[in-house]
Amino acid sequence: DFFRELRQRYNDIRRFFRRWLSIWVYSHCDFYRCDKYEAHRYEPRREEFPDRKYHQEYQYEPNPMNLIPPIGPHEFYDRFHACYNPRSAFHFLHKCASFNKRTRDLLQLFPKSNSDLVEDSDKREPFWGIVARERPSIARLLLYNLACALPCLIFFFMWLFSWGHGGDLQNASVPLSVMLAALSVFWSIFFANLEFKQGNAEAGYRPS
Repeated sequence: DFFRELRQRYNDIRRFFRRWLSIWVYSHCDFYRCDKYEAHRYEPRREEFPDRKYHQEYQYEPNPMNLIPPIGPHEFYDRFHACYNPRSAFHFLHKCASFNKRTRDLLQLFPKSNSDLVEDSDKREPFWGIVARERPSIARLLLYNLACALPCLIFFFMWLFSWGHGGDLQNASVPLSVMLAALSVFWSIFFANLEFKQGNAEAGYRPS
């Protein structure tokens, strides 16, 4: 099944630590034109299908493609996370969803090149395919914030109940307040910088 292989390759590329410890998780795929500008060097350019100049070099239906993207983010996400192994030990963590495994009709929507891309060549050339997109995981963000604040929470309760400062909420809450303020500033700068980069990228990739 295509989507099962897509998930396997995606996980292989991310490796163990990035897969389980990163705040970024799979969201969906976009249909993109990419440019190879040097050997093994690629850059996503914009969301589109092959234009008329390249229609004969790519197979997909309908041609030309009327709706872009032909598969929406929700369908990509559902099929990516579908249950392909009914005996998995992790199924108790979610509601298992299974979809029709015959994806032949869906594969007709993907642009498929009639020839292989020569990755070792330094020739500049465009190609079309799918680009994986990621989103921040709220659950992992909360978990990391809790891990950062946990020592301050322990200090808070130890100060009040074990070190003889009962009722001294002001001093007990100082470390926690400082940590929460630092986390707020950090994530604000992080996501503001991310939005700035994404905005510049979208402006740069906008077709004329």
